Amino acid sequence: MALAAASPSPRDAAGNQLEPLKPTTEQTARLCTGDQRWCAGIDDDSATLSVFTGPTSAAVASVELEQDEDETLAVWPQMARLAAPGAGVLIGVERRRSASYSGGGGSTTVLELIQVWPDRSRPPRSVLTVPLKGEIMIRACFSKQDFADRKGACQDIYTFDAALTLAPETASGPPKFQFATLAKAFPPKASRDTPTPSFKRLKKSELVPTPDLACSYRRVLAFDAKSQTYQPDSPLPDCDDYTTP
Repeated sequence: MALAAASPSPRDAAGNQLEPLKPTTEQTARLCTGDQRWCAGIDDDSATLSVFTGPTSAAVASVELEQDEDETLAVWPQMARLAAPGAGVLIGVERRRSASYSGGGGSTTVLELIQVWPDRSRPPRSVLTVPLKGEIMIRACFSKQDFADRKGACQDIYTFDAALTLAPETASGPPKFQFATLAKAFPPKASRDTPTPSFKRLKKSELVPTPDLACSYRRVLAFDAKSQTYQPDSPLPDCDDYTTP
């Protein structure tokens, strides 16, 4: 199972567009669209997301982000430009957490989408939060026998990658998104809920990362007018093994 790769500037049938944000020579602290009509940046000291209508213009919107002590923030290098007049844009914030512990560690990234109106007609609002990436390694050998039984593969490894792309068939209204994930465990028997040394005598066929079908899934995310947030067409599974450091 492979994740779908987003084309450079895909549009849906309604005219909503997902486009890349890149650094500019004028203001490297900001990421901007190719036409430099929209830019965004995060002030690390104040944990404030600011949105601009140009690489050197003043902010048209600012959002004070809640930030945990173990969390770093970055602008998601894509932006959804909404087709409806005055609807603004969806700016993403990547929330990265990391942890280290005896014999291992890990990091995970969560994506939060925030809708911003350039005319300040409404306050910015958070409309979607989904897991984006995870990589966790846990020590699994505690003795020479463990080392022999696991054929030298002395770490359990959990990886998680997700892709958020436009659903191209959307003909009107807010964009819909396709959300695809790929989770892999090494070895395939690994579970953070079970002491790994109990998994004795790995086979050679188990010495490769293996997709976890329960946490490798596809969903369509649509805007729900009642909650004012994006909701999946079916619930997301619990994949804390991959998305919690």
